[in-house]
Order: sequence, then C-alpha cells, then structure tokens
Amino acid sequence: MSFAAEFDQIGRILAHVRDRAGITQATLAKTMGSNTTRVFRMESGEVLPTDDEVKAYLKSINTDLASDCLRYLKAKWIDPVRRPAFPHPDWESLLIIDRQLARIDELKADPETKAVFVRALDLYAADLMRCSDFLKRVDHYLVFIGVVSVGKTSAICTSLGLTLDKEELPFARRMVLEVGGGRTTLCEVRVEAGPQYGLIVEPCTDEEIRRYVLDYADHLLAIAKQPPRPKVTDAEKPTKKVRSKEKPKPGATEEVPWISEEMARAIRGLSGLSEAQAQLLAKSFPVREELAIQILTRMDLLRRDETTVWCEDGDPKIKELEWLQKTFKEINNGRRPGFSLPRRIKVVVPGKLFDGQYINIGVVDTKGVDQASARADIDSHFDDPHAILLLCTKFGEAPDLPTISLIGRAMSLHTDASLDERMVLLVLPRNEEAVDMKDEATNDFVETDEAGYDVKLAHIHHALQPLRADQLPVRFLNATSKRDVEGFRSFVVNQFSAVRQQYIHRVADAVEKLDELVKHRTREERALVLADVMDRLGVWARDNTRLEEIRRPDQMLEDAISSIHARTLWASVRREGAWENFDYYYQLGYATRQIVANTAGERVKNLKAVIDNLAGNPDYANAREFLRQIAEHVDAAVENLTRQAQVFGETIYRDPLHSASTYWDKCERVYGTGGPYRSVVAEETRTWFGDAAVRDLYRRLTAEVNRAWEELVRGLQEILEAPAESAVSKA
Repeated sequence: MSFAAEFDQIGRILAHVRDRAGITQATLAKTMGSNTTRVFRMESGEVLPTDDEVKAYLKSINTDLASDCLRYLKAKWIDPVRRPAFPHPDWESLLIIDRQLARIDELKADPETKAVFVRALDLYAADLMRCSDFLKRVDHYLVFIGVVSVGKTSAICTSLGLTLDKEELPFARRMVLEVGGGRTTLCEVRVEAGPQYGLIVEPCTDEEIRRYVLDYADHLLAIAKQPPRPKVTDAEKPTKKVRSKEKPKPGATEEVPWISEEMARAIRGLSGLSEAQAQLLAKSFPVREELAIQILTRMDLLRRDETTVWCEDGDPKIKELEWLQKTFKEINNGRRPGFSLPRRIKVVVPGKLFDGQYINIGVVDTKGVDQASARADIDSHFDDPHAILLLCTKFGEAPDLPTISLIGRAMSLHTDASLDERMVLLVLPRNEEAVDMKDEATNDFVETDEAGYDVKLAHIHHALQPLRADQLPVRFLNATSKRDVEGFRSFVVNQFSAVRQQYIHRVADAVEKLDELVKHRTREERALVLADVMDRLGVWARDNTRLEEIRRPDQMLEDAISSIHARTLWASVRREGAWENFDYYYQLGYATRQIVANTAGERVKNLKAVIDNLAGNPDYANAREFLRQIAEHVDAAVENLTRQAQVFGETIYRDPLHSASTYWDKCERVYGTGGPYRSVVAEETRTWFGDAAVRDLYRRLTAEVNRAWEELVRGLQEILEAPAESAVSKA
C-alpha cells in the first residue's frame, strides 16, 4: 500500500512544509519536474499524490523539515492511533513507544518468558504509556503566579513584545495589557498565538454577576451610612513624611462589606456610573435589593452577548497594538459595548509567542495571590505536567512568604520528578534594586546588575534550604532591561525543552532496560531473584491494607478561615461557600488531599526503606531495575490516590454544607457587629462539623479513602504475585 494513501491530510502536510520553506507552488513545480496545477491539486486534496511524487516534492524543498516529513510519512506504526499529527517535535520517540508496546505484548505471549518477568513488562508498558500521553500533547503553558502588584503583567508584556513603541510615554503606559501597581486586572488572562490580534472573553454567568452586584450594593450602602469626616485645617494636617508612616486608624471603613477595587470599577463601567453617581444612587435606593436592581438594569445584560473581537485588517489608521491596548482596557473595566463581565480573557496575537520548535507555548497571568489559602485556579497548574510555573516575587522580598507557602505545599503533595524543572522562582527587580545590593565580602555596593543578582541568589538559596528547595531554578527579570528580557525568552524555551527531554530520556532508558530483560527472560536464576524480591515486598503489602482513620479536613478548613481576610471570608459566606477566592468545598478537598498525602506518605516511606535495603544488597543486584520500577509505580499510584481523595473531600461535604442555611445565616449576620468575625465563623464551623449527622460524613470520607487505598495496595499485590507459567503461555 502507498504510504501517501495512509494519510487523509497528505496535501495539508506537504503544503505546510512548502510554506515553512518559503517556496511558491510554481517554483516547486518547476524544481520537481511537474506543473503548478498538479502541485495545487496535490495540496488541496483533489488528487492523491504517488509515493514518487511525494519524494520528489520533499526532496525538491530540501530542508530539514522536509527530510523529517519524508521519514514521518514512510514510518510504519503498529497502532496508527498512536501516530501524532505532523509536524510534531517528538514523533520519533512516539514511534519507539509504539513499537516497544507491541514488543512487550509479544514477549508476554511468548511461552519461554518466565512468569515473574511479565510483571516487569507490565510496569514498562505503564511507564511508556505515561510518556506517550505527555509527549503527544504539544500545548504548554507558562504560568505567572505571585502576589498582587508583584509585576507579573509588566513582565509578560515585555517578554512577549506587547509594548507600544512610544519611548516618550511612561513605562507603565506602554504596556498593552493594563497595569497600575496592583488591583488592575479583573480576572485570569491568557495570551495565545492565533491568526491575528483579537480578544476572546469567557463571561461570568448572570447569577455570578448578580452576586457581585449585591456585594457592591452592600458596599455602597455601608459607605452611605458612615458619618461625614470632619474637615481638617492645614495646621492640623500631618507632614507628608509623618503621614506616610502612620497606619490608618481603626474605624467604620474596616467593616465596610468587601468588594475588590477592580470588580467595583468594572461594575461601574458596565452600568455607566461614576463613583460619585453610584454613591448618590445608594442614597436614593437605601434597600440592598432595590439598589442592585437599579445597577443591573443599567447594565442591560441581555444586550451584552458578544464574546470575541478582532482587529480589522487593512485599515492603515489602526495600529494593532494600540487597538489591542485600548480594547483590552475597555473589556477589563466593563466599558466595551456588547461585552459582559469577564471571568477569563484570552488575548490572541499572530505568530508564536516563543521560538519553541513545533510546540505551542501560551502564557497565563493568574489573579494575584493575597492570602495563603489554596485556590483551585492556581493549584490546577501544579497538577498539569505541561505547565511551567513561574513563582514571581519582588526583588527585595525574594522569596516572599506566599511563594514559600506555595513551594512547600507543592513539594509535599507532588511526587512528579518533572516538578523540579517545572517550578521556577522568578525574581522581578525594579529600577536600580540590583545595584543597591552590597558585596558581602567588601561591604561595597556592587557595580552591575549581574553582581547584584548573584548576591541575592545566595540569600534565596539560604531561605529555601529549610524546604529542601535550594536547587529550585531561579531567574531574574527586570522588565525594563532588554538583556534580561532576551535571556528570559531563551530560558523559557530551554526549560520547556528540558521538561520534554526528561520523558524522551525515560523512553530511551526503557528501551535499554527492555533489551537487558529480553536477554535474561528465560534464565532461572534471575527469575528466582525476582520471585524472592516479590515475596519480600508482598509482606509490606499484606501489612498495609488499610490507612485506618485520617485527620478530619474541617480542622484545616478552620485554620484557613482563621487566616484569611475577614472581607474575603464574608464574601464567600454570602455565596454559601462557593467563591473562587475562598471556596469552602475546595478547601475541604485540598485539605483531604494533604492529609492523605501525609498519611499515605508515611506508609510509603516504610516501603521505600525496604526497597532501598534490597537494592543495596549485592544478592539482589539483578532485581535493582525492578525495584526502581516498583518505587516509580507506587509514587504514581499515590499521586493518583491523593487526587481521588481531593474529589472525595469536595463532593461528600458539598450538598449538606451548601444547604445548611442556618449556618450561613449566622455567619453572615455577625459580620460588621464589632466582634472578631473570623473567630466567630471558625467557632460556628466547628459546631456544624461536630454535629452527629455531619460526623457520619467524615466516616463516609474515611471509608472512601480507605477503599481507594485498598485498591492501590491490591494493584501492587497483583504486580508482586507473578502469574502461573501456564497463564503466561496462554496470553
């Protein structure tokens, strides 16, 4: 069968290779001894080219991509489903996986293969499938995470070239994405490559908007009830220096119902109100629901059904980046006609964002972190093996406490070795901060930014040592430095390449180890060693069939409630706990995951000790590779277990807690009464979870976690119990 006939999109593949080479159809037709019409019909799919035509076509282009394409088209796949679309950076590694999986099936079916080796083959197959799942996907994300006002957005704009070429403007005003010292970006923003400049908005639901408007109505009404501030004469005013150091005095404003500055600004934009007009409206409509209706009516949400907007081509008056800056600002502030309140904004720019060969790198600007509690939108990126996480911190504070907290949580939950490459500390110096550092040997100011970075790097490594994270990659990026920006862009491409290379090396290593196993698969002495190892590890499995009781996750929820801002807690209470900035159910799920990771981790630590002892014994040298596989299998199984536990924790408590109207009413009413709000809510939470019916939910959670743990142990036991020889022969 013709290899060209195996591909439905052979014309598209050929056209892509030609386009990348910058050759016209006419030039190519002449070089390959054909005609333009034939080339056009081949590329459009009107005719199926012969194998000779495909070879002539690609050899006439004569580029590395063309040679790669010809090898790809001629390659024979055992399972065509595993074949990725072309171009693909790692198709040859995927081809190796395809052939090795088929090889493993053949070995398992061979009656000469000793039964104990079958389990080792199963482990290799599982690892190869994990590598295949990772390598096949070419979409990656560079995720910026950091506290409010750390400088993430400026770093993104300068790194991606999203800056206006107007040197006369102040630095912040040249950024295409809106910046302003924090509290500016309304929601998560993603930047991705596309056909042209544009914006795609995922809007909030009408119910979400209604909730935000009710929050804003409460905020306005609380301000309206405050007594006017007495006028202060010039003589009574403190000097600038004194005023800058004074802390605000406690007063009624501390208990004004909370809504973020950026959300309040967007609501005013959607409703066409200035701040003064909104406050006057509150005086005219002093009832919360009536005020909210007035604001919602002005928003005219039924007419706000647009979700995409593109920069029009061919208009010389429109400068694309200026258009993008203006349009993004309008949407972000609720001032773009036809657009509703955004939950997420996708910024589309033409061409690749980075020069990574055949991989797509998107950028995520997360909402600023302003507290230590877990957040689903951020934690999801830690679970994505295709994401690189840039933990952003200011130069003077590096690493700041929220970043240290994130690193600690990630390292305690994840066993994935690639996290070492995926997590990066990104330090964002401003102005002359780097050269303000002093050389510790001479106590003199350093002379260059690089020297200042070296001094700060030593401080960072020292601060990370207690977390055992002092090997964490650290990068410095001053958004105003072209040298830093260019170095950062190269670093990003290299880092993604390193992450993918980890999996490519795993594939090559698996092939090497399989070759070794094939040599010895019929040898009795190796089989006996493996059987002995299986028996010894089986003792651990038999002794650890249950986790028994786990710590209650509501205790960690109480801790989180006691540590977050009172206004954030109140906003979550108003939504029966379902709010992205502090989600009760996510907190319960995440707490369950942490508890199970710690509990299971202690059990697995004992197993790893057994594995290390066996691997260090010369008598078991022939089983070391199998022991390594077992350790990796258990790590992957525990990671999966903790994710299951998170789902259990979220779902088991959700419905009963969400419908606990008495609890929510109590927690909402106490806000603004002058008491310690967080302490009161924590106490109410303790009382609710202490109820007998709710304790039954905890017992159900414990049972679900133990069931999942038993499945994990049973899976390990199946690996350690080699099948009978007859079973292998029949496979």
